[in-house]
Amino acid sequence: MGLYPKASGKELQKYLNTPLQCIHCHRMLNRRRDGYYQCPSCNTIYKDNLTIAKEYLYDNPDATFEDILEGTRLSEETLLYFIDNKMLIIPNTNKNFHSCKTCGRMIINGRYCNNCAILTFNQIQGAFDENQN
Repeated sequence: MGLYPKASGKELQKYLNTPLQCIHCHRMLNRRRDGYYQCPSCNTIYKDNLTIAKEYLYDNPDATFEDILEGTRLSEETLLYFIDNKMLIIPNTNKNFHSCKTCGRMIINGRYCNNCAILTFNQIQGAFDENQN
C-alpha cells in the first residue's frame, strides 16, 4: 500500500478532463496507447490534461509552477493533484518547484520529502502497534 489512496474513477476523470467526442464530426474517440485520443473518422488527435502537462514539462524542464499553469492553462488544483498523486514528476534539473508540506524542503513530486514521509509512516506504524497491544 502506498502513501496515497488510489483516486476514484470519477475523481481522476475530473482532473484528467479526458476528451470523449470529436469536436469536428462528433464521433467517439479511441484512446491510443501513447496517452492520446484519436477520432476514428477524421483522425484528429486530442490530449487529456495530464498529457498536456507532461509535454509542457518535457519541453520546459526548468519551468516554475506558475510557468506550467500559464503555459498549459490548467487549474492550480489540477496541477497539484497530478503532483501530489505522483502522476507528474518534476525533472531533477528543476530546483525551485514544490516544497514538502512538513519541512519545506524542495521536492519533485508527492506531498512530503522522503525523510518526512518515513518519519510520518513510522509514527503511524508506532501508533498502530500500540493500539494492537
